[in-house]
Amino acid sequence: LWYALIVISVAVFLAGVFLLRRKYARGHSLAPFDRPGTRTLRAARIVLTHAWIRRRDTGTGLGHLAVFYGFLVLFAGTAILAFQDDFAKPVLGWDFWRGEFYLGYSLFLDVFGAALVAGLVVLAVKRWIQRPARLDYARPDREEDRSRYRAGDRAFVFFLFFLALTGFLLEALRIAADRPDFEVWSPFGWLLGNGFRSLGLEGGGADDARLVTWWVHGVVALGFVASIPYTKAVHMLAGPVNVAVRDERAGRRLPELPPGAKAADVGYGLVTDLSWQHLLSLDSCTKCGKCHEACPANATGYPLSPRDLILDL
Repeated sequence: LWYALIVISVAVFLAGVFLLRRKYARGHSLAPFDRPGTRTLRAARIVLTHAWIRRRDTGTGLGHLAVFYGFLVLFAGTAILAFQDDFAKPVLGWDFWRGEFYLGYSLFLDVFGAALVAGLVVLAVKRWIQRPARLDYARPDREEDRSRYRAGDRAFVFFLFFLALTGFLLEALRIAADRPDFEVWSPFGWLLGNGFRSLGLEGGGADDARLVTWWVHGVVALGFVASIPYTKAVHMLAGPVNVAVRDERAGRRLPELPPGAKAADVGYGLVTDLSWQHLLSLDSCTKCGKCHEACPANATGYPLSPRDLILDL
């Protein structure tokens, strides 16, 4: 059943990626993808350092940095465990998930799991407690129902929170059931596991709870993976690619018109008139509101917002 669910999850994910690829193919070409090596290295530097995300709001940038690396390390840790359990041990007879490697692995994932939770707390406080004006979806010119955007924001944060917390819960229940001394190298799980034992949850009861938690955590994780191309999480795919392929002439000069073009050919009438880079940029938008906040027209009270333009598109 578990492997069947994995196949379904990956199939839904790949179908979403195919639909994105087909959508981008409908856009016309704007700028060539030249210097691929330079572009890729620059994109990697920007993504890994969060240089652009930290601009104008250092606190949010650092919170996102913690979420980014926490998610990345936990994903890598899950992949390592899957390789050990499903291939290295049964096929190669190689059991490397022990000794100093296991202790370092446990500590590393515990620390970065805590970083993921801390980063999510920072972003949740910023969006739902501090509530800066740039995160208010209200339009100055007319009433418009944007509840779907708010629902998408909540769902994205909720699922990441749920995965992180149930991951810690799963580890704590395993420790409460077995209480191996070496699990002090999982400090947060160790503390929570001992807390369960002090409440009387140990042995077979903790092991039963662990099994239920394992299935809930696993199914939600596979559901999250499947949802990535269809939800706000798509920026995890589109964002880094968008940085790499961005048109460096944008904001400096207008694109040249094709030979024989008339005045009626200038501008955009349909979404398919946009370039594939533009369509990719739309999927990269996380509705952070930085453009809305920085726009001079919006700041002076005019009903013009680049964020609203992007959301309409």
